[in-house]
Amino acid sequence: MLYASTQRVATFVECLAYFRPDIGVIAGMRAIVGDDGDEEPPGAGLVPAGWIERRCVGRGTLVGDHVDIGHHESLARLRSELAARVVHHGLHDLDGAAIRLTAPRAFTQEVSRYVFEQTVDGRRRWNGLAYLSKHGDDLQNWAVFEHAHPENIHVTEFASDDADLVVALALHGLQLE
Repeated sequence: MLYASTQRVATFVECLAYFRPDIGVIAGMRAIVGDDGDEEPPGAGLVPAGWIERRCVGRGTLVGDHVDIGHHESLARLRSELAARVVHHGLHDLDGAAIRLTAPRAFTQEVSRYVFEQTVDGRRRWNGLAYLSKHGDDLQNWAVFEHAHPENIHVTEFASDDADLVVALALHGLQLE
């Protein structure tokens, strides 16, 4: 599976989410008041300096059909076809919120597997999934199945002052070491 985003900034938002401080830590930090009366919480999570050196950004063209997993028709079909799996995973229902849950990861993997296994005349029906990011409805992501490689791929490096990287760091409250 190859993961991609429509917006360049979304690639950074998705990749950097790993470094976000735990929500409980953030809540606890907000309760701390410094000796000088300053109510600003301590510094945010840190992203290792080497993270940038080991990464690049690619741009390409997706090929074939990708199912919009959050589309009302997709959700209705998945709700019917995967009803037993929804119940098995203890989910109340299958709707747009359920497919964006972080857990249970096994359920979202089953949704992907179901879409992957759909065929027409013995050929894969879909080359991947389109879905909205859990980090914001304005960020669109893609899960591209192995058999469907993007075309016209151009890879570039980026620096610590990259505008999209800076935005993503700020959104997650992160700093580069």
